Amino acid sequence: MTSSSCKTHRRAGRLTLDAPGLFSLGPVNTTRQLLTVSAELNWEASHHARCYRVTVGETPEVSKLVAQEMVATPSATIPRLPPVRQLYWKVEAISHGGLKLNRGASGVFSTPDILAKDATFASDLSWTRASAGAGNPVRRDRNLKDEGLKINGKPIEKGLWTHAFNDPTPADVVFDVRGKNFAVFKASVGLDDLGEHGSVQFQVFVDGQKKTESPVMRPKQIHELTVDVTGAKEVTLRVLNGGDGHAFDHAVWGFARFLKAGIKDPL
Repeated sequence: MTSSSCKTHRRAGRLTLDAPGLFSLGPVNTTRQLLTVSAELNWEASHHARCYRVTVGETPEVSKLVAQEMVATPSATIPRLPPVRQLYWKVEAISHGGLKLNRGASGVFSTPDILAKDATFASDLSWTRASAGAGNPVRRDRNLKDEGLKINGKPIEKGLWTHAFNDPTPADVVFDVRGKNFAVFKASVGLDDLGEHGSVQFQVFVDGQKKTESPVMRPKQIHELTVDVTGAKEVTLRVLNGGDGHAFDHAVWGFARFLKAGIKDPL
């Protein structure tokens, strides 16, 4: 996220109290990313400006706020914008002499769709039932401490967090996929960086039949799973404790996703 403290202008050894000069908005360049969109906003430099306040909103008045940044130069890259949306933006130049809003009306731009628009993430689906060990619920896109998921330092923006049991009881997340026309299930699985120890094993069942499993996974390891789910009625994502208890068994179904036939995997 772009941020900076305001510059201080001095003239002949004294603080400059001139108001910012007039300026106009410039072009907007958007970039599609896996799950969000970013936009590079550009405008003319304002004479005497110490810094700029950039505001992005959902209305021409920019009253419904989406993002706001303070920057020192006449450009800002705004991350994590919603896809397929018309957005509006304005810029205020700031100096010791006051504020100056950009000339004319608010700028307007449209965001494209995300790269992963054709994938259906498990963390966005309702499940039939789910169980996790150590007195925890299954969590969507966040870990036990409500932080973003990570495996070996890699951020996992979409995924399921669960925890193994202290005995052979499976930690299952079960999905009814009838009528959804899914063809493939994929996931990058491993232990969340929340714990420095632990061991878990991941398994995928389709209509009660085990289709694939990972080796016993330890911290910093990641394993790719791919399963054919064509015609499936039920898919079960299972975690076991690796045979040595459940301490630190914070399991992550990273980017767990379903794809329909003929769809290219965006990941």
